[in-house]
Amino acid sequence: MAEAAPVGLPSVRVLQATDDATLDALLREEDTPFVVRGLVRDWPLVQAGLESDSAARAFLLAHARDRDFVVSMAEPDAKGRLFYDDAMAVNFRMGKGRLSDIFAQLDAAEGRDVAQVPTVYLGSVDIHEFFDGLADAHPMPLGSRTPLTSLWISNASRIAAHNDFPDNLACCAVGRRRFTLFPPDQFANLYLGPIDITPAGRPISMVDFAAPDFATYPRFRDALATAQVAELEPGGCTFHTLALVSSCRRAGRFQHIGELLVARHAALSGPAL
Repeated sequence: MAEAAPVGLPSVRVLQATDDATLDALLREEDTPFVVRGLVRDWPLVQAGLESDSAARAFLLAHARDRDFVVSMAEPDAKGRLFYDDAMAVNFRMGKGRLSDIFAQLDAAEGRDVAQVPTVYLGSVDIHEFFDGLADAHPMPLGSRTPLTSLWISNASRIAAHNDFPDNLACCAVGRRRFTLFPPDQFANLYLGPIDITPAGRPISMVDFAAPDFATYPRFRDALATAQVAELEPGGCTFHTLALVSSCRRAGRFQHIGELLVARHAALSGPAL
């Protein structure tokens, strides 16, 4: 994974990358966010998801190793927002389980009212460590770069704005994703929360993007003046360098899973990867 983006924000620019050389040039030369539509539409996971949600889950299960996955779960009243409770403890619980057991919970929730379904979220799952053959089946033409390659899986969820590692190429495999991006100079205007207790290891914005409290967070208006939104559908990717990301609202039907394969790259000097 985002918070619901306030209406009226400008969209991240869309660029074309019709071959490996063009993508390589974009990654080397661009230092502001961009979206490439359909970049990974031929990925097997994308194609499975276009067939059905259960087909996407089955595809992942066929590659999953027999080991425990870390999963976060929030009650239905959280409405998909993994955040804090009134006592400033996180509003979800964490556990471990086989991916088949976790997916069984998603299977059982199909057809139920979304308002009655808990949030199920697996974040930053290392593809090489937890899956066999998945990385090879989903190539990304990155040349000599050696990225960290991870998978995010969830049903409908909202993740507060936080700072991502530089640089990120985030690809939507199943479902839909919305990223709300801010430049790094907006840290102060996003009112980051505590550093010792965080939902996922990084401080997050305390502002609820779906219902901003401008009386409590007045400088958030200044942050919004700089924000851009990237809307991704299956096969689409967005690139961003060091940024604060409302990463990310997972929309669509409840049972959309396997939504994001992220290639996360170590930054070198300047805008180059």
